[in-house]
Amino acid sequence: MSEKFEIEIEPSSTGSSFVVVTDMASGRRLSGSTMLSALDMIAILIEDHRERREADPVDQKVEAEKQRRRHHLTQRALSVFDSALDAKAWLMTPTDKLGGRRPLAVAGSSDSGLTDAEILLGQLTKQAASDDGVPEQQANICLARSAL
Repeated sequence: MSEKFEIEIEPSSTGSSFVVVTDMASGRRLSGSTMLSALDMIAILIEDHRERREADPVDQKVEAEKQRRRHHLTQRALSVFDSALDAKAWLMTPTDKLGGRRPLAVAGSSDSGLTDAEILLGQLTKQAASDDGVPEQQANICLARSAL
């Protein structure tokens, strides 16, 4: 079985590191702060992911539907924003308009969650297109950032 993880490392001035490891299959994020090397913390968090996966098996059909909805919203966001970075920022940032949740998480939760996230994305696009004197793509990015 192939495993994919996204890793973020933030060094601090005290010599410790804050590490976040996201299991790309489940979307589960685990984090920790350590005085160990960042690589040691990454290994610990990946092992923790594996143990949790074994303890809490995922219904493959439900997981496939969640991934399908997330992929659909990601593709829509990529078509709206100028850059993949801006699209990812919008997808991963909690917004009050979705109850303080991230659009990607809302979309993954259910078909109605996907619809809610798409409606918000559509509102950003529609509002950006109606702004005078601002190119549409730039307006999309500005509006999305303000919605975060």
